[in-house]
Amino acid sequence: YLLLVFCFLTSVYGMLSAALCQFTKQKSLLLSSRVSNLYTSILCLLACSLLSYSFFTSDFSLLYVYKNSSSDLPLLYRFSALWSSLEGSHLLWALLLSLCTSASLWFFKHDNESFVPLVSLLLQGVLSWMFFLALSSSNPFDPSFPVPLSGLGMNELLQNPYMMIHPPCLFLGYTSLAIPFAYSFSAVWLGRL
Repeated sequence: YLLLVFCFLTSVYGMLSAALCQFTKQKSLLLSSRVSNLYTSILCLLACSLLSYSFFTSDFSLLYVYKNSSSDLPLLYRFSALWSSLEGSHLLWALLLSLCTSASLWFFKHDNESFVPLVSLLLQGVLSWMFFLALSSSNPFDPSFPVPLSGLGMNELLQNPYMMIHPPCLFLGYTSLAIPFAYSFSAVWLGRL
């Protein structure tokens, strides 16, 4: 949960430093925004790793693990249990968006450098919203008390090899579309079509 809090804080900081960079044109603020997004990606990756570890070790002290896994769930499906319900899907979506944002902020053509502060502002604004929602209404780290001995198990419809690749591919498609949106919006805003 603390990792999600830090993800929210670093994405808000990155958004605010990108906004200041857009108005003051100080390159150090853009670097600060890019680094904060890198921290957001690392923290979100750690949060996903911890949640995955909880599934692999059958840690039913987490309500999300209790609802979507069981002691007899095959190891193959414990990996995909991460995105088998709203809370985990939301976390995976935020992870993919943070990674796509990092890629777009660190690997851009220098001809497009004037767009990057606004691109960072938009993408980290969306990330801030995603982490705010994760903290307020879809927290995968909610505890279950008392700790049950076994979980309810994964939905049987999701115990399919195709469901292991379908949601991540779908989410990657959705999140990668945020990059051209941010560049298009920046071009319109700056009048550099």
